[in-house]
Amino acid sequence: MKSVSVSILKAQLSHYLREVARGGEIQIVDRGVPIARLTRTSSAGENNGRRERLAASGIVRLGKGGMKRIIHSRPLEIRHGLSNTLREDREDRV
Repeated sequence: MKSVSVSILKAQLSHYLREVARGGEIQIVDRGVPIARLTRTSSAGENNGRRERLAASGIVRLGKGGMKRIIHSRPLEIRHGLSNTLREDREDRV
């Protein structure tokens, strides 16, 4: 696995992304300390199998698919601004 500093990675990102796309791995270091690893993503089928294995071992719980209702609901209506709420709260302490 190759190691590269953050500054060099930023300057030559396209080069390193091509290398990762070909199956390589890049270790990113900041002042000599490893902070991340750049690897190729797996296909969706591999991710689903991994998710099922993690669920079977009890590491994660699979969702029930009810997020669409939450995402498409109206945002909460806030009647008072934060500064007004803080001012009211602080008045009680004086």
